[in-house]
Amino acid sequence: MAAGCPPASPQGTPPTHPCGHPLLTGDAHNESHVNETHEEEKNSTPKATKDEPPGFVAFYEQYPRKEARPKALAAYLKALKAGHPHDRIIDGLSRWNDYWTAQRTERKFIPLPASFLNAHKFNDEPPASRRVQRESFMHDGALMAPGVFG
Repeated sequence: MAAGCPPASPQGTPPTHPCGHPLLTGDAHNESHVNETHEEEKNSTPKATKDEPPGFVAFYEQYPRKEARPKALAAYLKALKAGHPHDRIIDGLSRWNDYWTAQRTERKFIPLPASFLNAHKFNDEPPASRRVQRESFMHDGALMAPGVFG
């Protein structure tokens, strides 16, 4: 058996790779399976760990900027503990995603997920689009002060 492999169980069942597939003995030692499996794992989105609730995984998968995941998790748990339900967080994120998409916001201008959560941005309404804001100050082609629409 190759070094580092778990021994066969007392019941006589063959040992398994951490991914759950049986290990092969001999020179090949399941090399093709191990390499294929780990290539797929590298290219996939990280899944929930035992420390990540499914709600956080859903939030993180929808968030457009994938950075500082551990800090995002801490901020998500803090928001839940403060009484903000998961659905409110997801609804707010959806509004902001729509806004960032409509505005073609560059990724670098989207806050990190932890910053978004810590600032409770999910409770805020995104600003109206620049075009709508500009048109609201126009009346008969003249620029007017806010609230002076006659």
